[in-house]
Amino acid sequence: MSVINITPEIVDLFISQGEMDYPHECCGFILGQFKDEESFGVKYLPASNVKEENRERRF
Repeated sequence: MSVINITPEIVDLFISQGEMDYPHECCGFILGQFKDEESFGVKYLPASNVKEENRERRF
């Protein structure tokens, strides 16, 4: 099983975005790098929910 190691700061940003966008769907990108056999998230980029209708279930 693959694991992506992410920093507490990325987790905090991800949670903050979810709280701000609730009850609508939200998403983002975790940018990272591979080192040896592991993946490391180094930056989180939030994305906008551009769906016009049913934003609670679509993004």
